[in-house]
Amino acid sequence: MKRIFALAAMSAMLCAGPVLADPVEVRDGKFDAVVSADQMSRLSISGDKIVSVRSINEPDGPQMLVEADETTGDVYVAFDGDVLGRTFSLFLVTQSGRTVQAVLQPSAVDGQTVLINLGGTPAQPGASVERSERRVEYLETVTALVRVMFRGETPEGVSCGRGNDGSTRVGPFELRISQTCQALGLRGQVIDLENKSEAAVPVVVDSFLVAGVVAAAADRSELLPGGRGRVFVVEEIR
Repeated sequence: MKRIFALAAMSAMLCAGPVLADPVEVRDGKFDAVVSADQMSRLSISGDKIVSVRSINEPDGPQMLVEADETTGDVYVAFDGDVLGRTFSLFLVTQSGRTVQAVLQPSAVDGQTVLINLGGTPAQPGASVERSERRVEYLETVTALVRVMFRGETPEGVSCGRGNDGSTRVGPFELRISQTCQALGLRGQVIDLENKSEAAVPVVVDSFLVAGVVAAAADRSELLPGGRGRVFVVEEIR
């Protein structure tokens, strides 16, 4: 799969996928896009280039394979495993200095090119890349917090503690925050879920992407009656 992915990044193959009729719009620094679950998809920003990309994967789940083309400034994504019903996040830094979160929804569609409209003033051709230390540090911190919560690692500069003992009932789920981590203005939380209903219930990660949340992932796409899982959320501290 990885070898096929690398070979497919060659421009001749990359140009073969159809282009979506309407660009997706970036709102509040984020956009949602449907991509192919079993073929390669391309992300292309209108009037700008992607100069840096970070991805978040569950360590024990299906993997999102990401490759950036330095010449075109486009990013190509594919998936290794059963990803239907899941969502994945990418953090893109553009040549004009914008940081954008891509929330990708793998679906049973053909590989295609997703055009992204940033809004505002597009970057001029040949413009220099300006990336502030805060932006780079911000992405590093998001990645570190997710690594802490998924794998139990403790990178320098991240502090973690126990969550609260109380639980809350939300629909069919009982929720409890079991761990909280903080670093550089960001807070990571591990939310334990238990399905209290008598039917299988999907875990919709997008429902956790509320205002202030910059990343979310789950270790299960569905919980059976009595089943337990975890959701990992990274949010800005305000």
